[in-house]
Amino acid sequence: MSLPEKARNKRTHKVEKLHLKALVLAKKRDKAQWRQVLSEHNDGKLRHWQAKEASINTKISNVRADMLKKIQNPLELFPADQVAWHAAKFGLLSLLQAHIHTPGALEYRDASSSGTALHVAAYFGHLDCVQFLTQSDADVNATNSFGFTPLLCAAEQQQADVVSFLTSLPRVDPYIRSTSGLLAIHVVRKGASLFGDKYGRYAKCSRALDARCAVIHGWLFESLRGTLLNRLVLENVGLKAHSWHQRCMIP
Repeated sequence: MSLPEKARNKRTHKVEKLHLKALVLAKKRDKAQWRQVLSEHNDGKLRHWQAKEASINTKISNVRADMLKKIQNPLELFPADQVAWHAAKFGLLSLLQAHIHTPGALEYRDASSSGTALHVAAYFGHLDCVQFLTQSDADVNATNSFGFTPLLCAAEQQQADVVSFLTSLPRVDPYIRSTSGLLAIHVVRKGASLFGDKYGRYAKCSRALDARCAVIHGWLFESLRGTLLNRLVLENVGLKAHSWHQRCMIP
């Protein structure tokens, strides 16, 4: 039975505030992880940023525990078929697991973007929820009102771990285009171009997508015929003796 509207809105607002707090902490965790990459050859700094990441993870867990307390009886706040969707949004795996078999839970779409539980979990980077939903037969290639699949949502938000996981699933189609004609790899490149890639998240997404989409990859040796030296070599010695330029090739 749901709460009176005023009380329900008040508690939902508190849950949303905690959700925003968890998202801010997740950005700080991105920084800590990136600093570890940069500190690979400095043991002292590496241990510092590893400890920082562990501390942030503890804080995120505490915030989610507070969210669960406020959603102790989720049916007071949400209709039965929407509980799993909100659990996926907030990254509350135990709540998602408890309500995933409610009739209509997997199929429910929010009014604003027509996104499923898998869309919203991917968008916010909740890898454990994404993994559980894919194991629960959620439609991995469903599109929202913008033509975005869960993979496109994760790519747009530079959720590198989710992109890596989804591209590892054979049934995920990385060639589905949004309503604006963009593939996931286009979304990643556009985001990096517009917003920069401060912590290397877009780059990690790009590597995962390149690895999945590349039919052939390897090294191409390109003849540098335009240089003066090579023209002289070609004229006097032959093709094998002149210099070559090595380039990575991913069609």
